[in-house]
Parts: sequence; structure tokens; C-alpha cells
Amino acid sequence: MDTPLATEQQQPPDKVKTRDSTSVHSINPAPPILDLLARHNKYVELAEHNRRRKKYRQAQRCLQKAFYIATNALGEEHSQIANDLESLGIVLFEAGRYATADSIMACSRRLKRQQTSQPVLGNQA
Repeated sequence: MDTPLATEQQQPPDKVKTRDSTSVHSINPAPPILDLLARHNKYVELAEHNRRRKKYRQAQRCLQKAFYIATNALGEEHSQIANDLESLGIVLFEAGRYATADSIMACSRRLKRQQTSQPVLGNQA
């Protein structure tokens, strides 16, 4: 005697069929951008906490993780990238790594200049 469950094709728990039953979509999609940005903000907060305690190596690692998340979530030209680079430059400067801090701060300034020089689209008189 066949039960309805026995005759249906079983799907792995991480896959479901759509109504048209031709395509299969994963239940576990990539994290939404809001989750990524929340994680980014936690790393920035932790970095600031470590910087105030003069734990520069830990602060640097947190800011590098935040930078990686922001770059992947927002793109390389986003204003948050310039802010993350500036924060990293400050931490490196306070840690006494002046040459590295200077080059990172230069990248931050360059990105900020590019963002302010981009034309704003809209109605022009």
C-alpha cells in the first residue's frame, strides 16, 4: 500500500521545488545586505573599543574584516569604504605604523575626492 509520502519524490532539507516543479531553489540564500551591514557595524564598534584600549592589532583585524564585508556588500566605490580606510589609517597611525597609515589614508582621501567630484544626476535647469 503506497502512502502519499512514499510516492512523492523526497527533496533534501536544504532544497525546495517551486510551483512549476522545474527549478529548485536553495532555502539558505546568501545573507541579505542588511545582515552583512549589521555584521560590518559590529566589527567597527569592536575595533573602536579595542582602539580605545590601545589594542591596535585587534582593532586592525576588526577593521580589516569590516572593510572586506563592506567591499563585498557595497562595492569598492561606496563612501563606507573610504570611511573604513580612514578608520584603519587612524589605528595604524596610533600604533606607530606611520608609512602604512599614510598610504591607507591617501587611498581614503582619493576615494572621498572621487565621490565628491561625481556629478549628481537629476533635473538640470
